[in-house]
Amino acid sequence: MISDFLSVLRQSWHTFHGSLKHIIVMSLVLGAVYTLGVHAISRSLEYDAENIVRSFGIDEERFAELSVRMEEGDEKAMQEMMREVKAVQDRYEHMTEAEREAYVEEQVLQAFEKLAPRFFLFGIIVFLLFVAGITYSLLTYSERHTHAIDIFRHSAVLFLPMTALLLWVCARSFVWVGLFGFLPRLEWVLPYGSVLAGIAAIITGPSLLLSPVFFVRQGEGVRRAVSSSLRYSKGHWVPITVHTVLIALCVYAVQMLAGTILSVAEPYVGSVTVYASGVLQQLSIAFLAAFLLQLSSRFSD
Repeated sequence: MISDFLSVLRQSWHTFHGSLKHIIVMSLVLGAVYTLGVHAISRSLEYDAENIVRSFGIDEERFAELSVRMEEGDEKAMQEMMREVKAVQDRYEHMTEAEREAYVEEQVLQAFEKLAPRFFLFGIIVFLLFVAGITYSLLTYSERHTHAIDIFRHSAVLFLPMTALLLWVCARSFVWVGLFGFLPRLEWVLPYGSVLAGIAAIITGPSLLLSPVFFVRQGEGVRRAVSSSLRYSKGHWVPITVHTVLIALCVYAVQMLAGTILSVAEPYVGSVTVYASGVLQQLSIAFLAAFLLQLSSRFSD
């Protein structure tokens, strides 16, 4: 089975390398979109996190009122803020150990509720960039194009259907159960939901992996592409799963190595590392698309 994986890996590399020019263009463009999204969300997160730390234990409306007055130069507001902070410290010092643990846990949960929408938004951006990347890559490998702009145009036409396809795949694989932990008052579900989502992805995911290939290469509709993936992967769950795990480990190892290099270079190149990270993600998606294409050829011929 390892020799079979290496064969698919070599064929995937040839497919990837043969369209490298168009893939690089896509990675540079979508990497820039990723960078803009990260910077916008990180600024918002930084502002919210700073306010959460500064207002730890102070009533939210009271803290907002004093903050506005302090920004306007009200010295009395500064004194009132100090008294509020001192009151919180005094309450904390007079708490029992159990009360302190409950208090800290409550504050952490409140902070999570405030920051969760930002993380959810970031997840949506990453998902949409994944949709754009895999659509562009599969079109590049499946059709002959002379200009990247033609592939982008065709990708724009298929973007919403591909989004619907991947959402339907997620629904069929039950990985969505992990999202319940991001809902208000359901934070305690997150660890259990993540485990259940992982188990569901392992059991049902491999049979649905080839859906994007059938959708783009065969021009099938959303439901038919999923049905084709289930049909052609029937009886091949083990080899598809092994191939998927191995390629995931390979890509993860490359990304870890590249991430280490970028972290070392960050003090010298600054925010360029965020852009490089976005480009690397798109290159990884493009190679995974090539791998899925070769995998589908092996099990559907």
